Amino acid sequence: MKLSSACKAPGALIMGLAGTLAQAAPNAYVVNVLQQPPTITVFDTQTNLPVGAPIVIPATNTLGPDTGPQDIVINQAGTRAYIADVRANEIDVLELSTANSANPVFNTIPLGPGGPGGGSPTTGPAKLAFRPGFPNQLFVVQFSGHVVVVDTDANGGAGAVIANSSLTLGSGSQSIVFNAAGTRAYIPNRGDNTVSAIRTETVPPTLIGSNIPAGPQPDDVAFDSARNRLLVANTDDPPVTAPGQSIRVFNIAANDVVTEAAPIATSFRPGSILLNPDNTRFYVVEDFGNRVFAFDAATLSSTPVDTFTVGTAPEFMEFSADGSRLYIPNAGSDNVSVFDTSGPTAVAAVNNPIPAGNNPKYLAIAPSTTGSASALQFDPSAVTVAENVAGGVVTLTVTRTGGTAGAISATVSVASGSATANSDFTPTATPATVSFASGDPAAKTVAVPITNDGASGEGNENFTVTLGAPTGGAAPGAGTATVTIADDDAAPAPPPGPPPAPAPGGDGGGGGGCALNIDGTADYGLPLLLLLAGSFYAFRRRVGK
Repeated sequence: MKLSSACKAPGALIMGLAGTLAQAAPNAYVVNVLQQPPTITVFDTQTNLPVGAPIVIPATNTLGPDTGPQDIVINQAGTRAYIADVRANEIDVLELSTANSANPVFNTIPLGPGGPGGGSPTTGPAKLAFRPGFPNQLFVVQFSGHVVVVDTDANGGAGAVIANSSLTLGSGSQSIVFNAAGTRAYIPNRGDNTVSAIRTETVPPTLIGSNIPAGPQPDDVAFDSARNRLLVANTDDPPVTAPGQSIRVFNIAANDVVTEAAPIATSFRPGSILLNPDNTRFYVVEDFGNRVFAFDAATLSSTPVDTFTVGTAPEFMEFSADGSRLYIPNAGSDNVSVFDTSGPTAVAAVNNPIPAGNNPKYLAIAPSTTGSASALQFDPSAVTVAENVAGGVVTLTVTRTGGTAGAISATVSVASGSATANSDFTPTATPATVSFASGDPAAKTVAVPITNDGASGEGNENFTVTLGAPTGGAAPGAGTATVTIADDDAAPAPPPGPPPAPAPGGDGGGGGGCALNIDGTADYGLPLLLLLAGSFYAFRRRVGK
């Protein structure tokens, strides 16, 4: 399998990752492997009609007039297509801005003089895949069982090899699939009936343990990121029912421990295998046949949920970015089948099948340059939450706007600011990764625990929440939000002041003095009352009454 070119409320943080994700591409590029000279057929995926004349791939090797084109992938920016040239032991690079011109521009990335195993139809590069979250890291799988890593941005965009792995995976390696985080890759070795698991964070990549026994002739692999499950299509498994091949199933633990589950028996010879973008179904072509079978990815039932007829000898499939259409190159009938898979049953799309050249085997779909972008944004980017917030958590809501084409995800990390981790808050978000399936507009929630430490007088404090390691074409923008914890502990009361002083002219208890109020102000009420009473008595005596 080829990796696809891959409500506000108090105390709640509405958060997102500014990014873009291309919608369904206007153009698809099909490599005609046996055409002489080799060509690339281009068609519009909206109309399924050819775009211009086929593009001729120039011969650059010294092994003969023909090249040996195999897999094709397109970078995230949609500016270049990369084609594995098995005979020349190189990567041919097509500038897509010139693809439909009279003189398309090709460059090459040599994989080394002779490369690991040299350049030949049995040892050169076969499969290509960009590492998720690292749009400039192109992994090249060679038939010889070696992996080469290319930095496509090196040399001003010309590209260069940054790692030529010395490890030997197996023989007949011709496929690759990554886990969702892009930290692991799995490569079937058709020649020795195994699958190799490699660490991709290291450069060069390193092998994880021993190769995984996978049954006779593992042809292709798919990774179910929703269940951490590896699916392996074996073309020559022992019969279960004639002819009786199967799909092997392996559960991958966080510590890379692999456990094999019960295989899925099939009544046909499985070839290419591909999960749809939302991981609900996986599709398997009938090797050297003319059918495609759909299976339930959750139940792994051996009974297909759908079956439909395509051309002869279907090869490596590809989904549109929104997952609504499936494209199947048919090497035997020299065309491409296209089916609408958005419903429970696949339906042939308009202008199906699409004519191609001799032996079309690989296909890539370019990102759209005009479709609306899918964006995840912080709203707001600064939030205040009470230290004694109900439930003891701040709820983060991740929303997706501007389009829902393609599956995307991002990790969530929490870091200290003036607030102290494990004292004012727990630096762990649940879940640690937010994911949106293709076509899914629903908001996701993330919780970060807040600790009421009871300390007084410490004031407001803050920490940050960051989205990172995006997958599926999203690119981080303003991916950090600030959470302020409002201190709810009152400051201590000031000490009492000195007792009030007596008023001038007396001790506050008689004479001509005056009493003092509690606040220290004079109270002349009683002296004035006595004065008035005395005056009235004197007046009565004078008038004789």
